[in-house]
Amino acid sequence: SMEAESRRAEAEEALRTSEERFRRLSEHALVGIILVQADLVRYINPAATQMFGYESPAEIIDQLSPLDLIAPENRAEAEENINACLQKEMQAVRFNFKGIREDGGTFDVEAYGSYALHARRPALIASIMDVTRRELSRRQLEALSQAGLALSRARTPREAIQLAVEKTASIVPGDAANIFLVKNRRLEIVAATVSDQLDVDPSAIIKAQVPPETLSTYQYMAKHRCPLLIVDTASSSLWHPIEGTANIRAYVGTPLIVRDEVIGFLNVDGSRRGQFTAADAKHLQLFADYVAATIEHLRLIETLEAERQRLTILNALSQTLAETLELKEVARRALAHIKSALAIQRGIIHLWDKDAHTLTTISEQGIAQPVRMVYGLSAENTEQTLTRWVASQRESDNVVTLDIPLKVRDELIGILSLAGTEDTLHNEEDQQLLKTLSVPIALALQNARFYEA
Repeated sequence: SMEAESRRAEAEEALRTSEERFRRLSEHALVGIILVQADLVRYINPAATQMFGYESPAEIIDQLSPLDLIAPENRAEAEENINACLQKEMQAVRFNFKGIREDGGTFDVEAYGSYALHARRPALIASIMDVTRRELSRRQLEALSQAGLALSRARTPREAIQLAVEKTASIVPGDAANIFLVKNRRLEIVAATVSDQLDVDPSAIIKAQVPPETLSTYQYMAKHRCPLLIVDTASSSLWHPIEGTANIRAYVGTPLIVRDEVIGFLNVDGSRRGQFTAADAKHLQLFADYVAATIEHLRLIETLEAERQRLTILNALSQTLAETLELKEVARRALAHIKSALAIQRGIIHLWDKDAHTLTTISEQGIAQPVRMVYGLSAENTEQTLTRWVASQRESDNVVTLDIPLKVRDELIGILSLAGTEDTLHNEEDQQLLKTLSVPIALALQNARFYEA
């Protein structure tokens, strides 16, 4: 009996020593440790106490159930795992849940639990970690993948840009997002979204011009080819507040780069100081690579399609002009073809006779107007003088006009005058197409005039 009593005393002393060591270890552990028994928290270390937002372990131990620390939507799963472990149905368990802080806030928790004995009764001991940042990063990467997949379905650069701005919020949660593109060495806002938090009209942002003082932000990103994170706009030398941006307190942006050329910038604004982190900047940069590559890819497709259409229009025009040598019919077909291919309202062809100094005006219906005599022209300024004369004879009816010289081997044979919408006649691609079309038109008119002669 004395020997048995001695062994029992030694075992109890060893148990107390072991528990003391465990307590000292857990008290200084950076990871949270919690012990659950009889639907109550029997032990929680300082790290876990701080994690859940309490000041002292005494506020939790023997006061709260483990389910009181778990969000309602995760309690059923957590209870099932705890019971399975206590009943030795599972040797160990790992699960994630939303933890509830004392102030009601939630955070992401990862727990590893296993069966244990406490005071000779079954218990669950678990280590817990705050994985909010890790889960946020994981969700951002998932959102990045989904956004990239969505961008792959875009069919035009405009569609891709608008979609990119909308998807930015799922990757970097902010209160506003916008995209600037570099056009003719200037920055132009092409898409924007704004939440009610900032109280700004998105359409007003898109129409706004970029003030020169704000360019330091973009110059920094363009120079260093990297994202820019501003934790507090009030204390940043790179941030210059302008009208309508007073509520912006945090900023993160990154350049859109294609083949080492900055084609624009992707920006996210926040209403709270410190709203963005370095991880947000990294994820935004990854998404910006998707966006830049997609824009460039779709631009290339548009360019190839535009070139295909240009060649189709040019071939069709050359074919229809080759079918006749009657001068008025050539003019009629040329103008009719241009009207069908582009948004042209009216067109007139003026034929120039350099020997007689006369302009014969042929309308789109092929009706020869009375011959108009133009005197006082010299060889040096014939084209410019004729163009000015054509413009002076035009009725002022608030339409956009374009006068294109018709030349054959650098010899002026006439002028093609067109009236249409601003979108067409001020569009650089359409202007280039019209200049290309003027070559076969001039040649066909010259051949028809020779034939008539």
